[in-house]
Amino acid sequence: MKTLLAISLAVAATAAGQETASPAALVASLTGRASLAVDAARRPLRAYDWVPAGAGIVVASSSAVELILIDGRRFRLGAGARIRLASNDLVVVHPPVSALGSVPPLPDLAPIAAGAPRQSAAVRIRGGVATALYPCERARALADSVELRFEPPPAARRFDVRVRAADGTEAFFVSTDQPRVRVPPGTLQAGVEYLWSVRPAGAAIEAERRASFETLDATGAARRAALRDRMMHEGSLHLLAVIDQRLGLFAEAVDDLDSALAHAPRDPSAAHALAAARGALADRCR
Repeated sequence: MKTLLAISLAVAATAAGQETASPAALVASLTGRASLAVDAARRPLRAYDWVPAGAGIVVASSSAVELILIDGRRFRLGAGARIRLASNDLVVVHPPVSALGSVPPLPDLAPIAAGAPRQSAAVRIRGGVATALYPCERARALADSVELRFEPPPAARRFDVRVRAADGTEAFFVSTDQPRVRVPPGTLQAGVEYLWSVRPAGAAIEAERRASFETLDATGAARRAALRDRMMHEGSLHLLAVIDQRLGLFAEAVDDLDSALAHAPRDPSAAHALAAARGALADRCR
């Protein structure tokens, strides 16, 4: 139960933009207590913390920590262990520290650069405009599985949906009566920023809403696919959800937790974590 409650906190931190700038490791699990020291600041370590290079971890008695480094190596820090994280390694200050089986390397976890807002503001238009466009600013999508979604205005029945590249070239268009549109695989490229729009069919340009998003680069997508295969095998999709949140794959994080809940349907904390992820997704792109 504590596992998925901790995920809720990780989801909230990511939604609030509190993610570590350059993580060197992820806290995959925590039993008992441990402390994290970053520069001169010290605080309790939490499960699913992203830990930066240069940080130190001290494990309390009767406690244990599992860390995943960015290159996929895993370590167990036993009671009394003290370590320091380098940019690409773990330095043992005091044992016990033992190596565990590795997982595939994590994708590049650099946050999406914050730029000028690209989502158009809601305006008063007769008949209304679409709202809650997703994906939106500071969100990513997987190039071959992009789903565009929006909340339609009550008076409209059909919508023109477009995706354009940064240079204005149209990459995709459909006229639809559905508020969710899947872009066919192969239509969009990996590692590219796109601007997409929706407006009621036949309406003036003022009724158009726009938002931008990035597709995950090809290397990152391949690494994520390998991680997903491993974590499905290990029953650790809740951990993939934390990684997806960090990557900006917010809809995918919801799917991860939905799958985790399917394997633990009676766990109230699983439902709580899923609700937190859905809430973060809804709040991000209103």
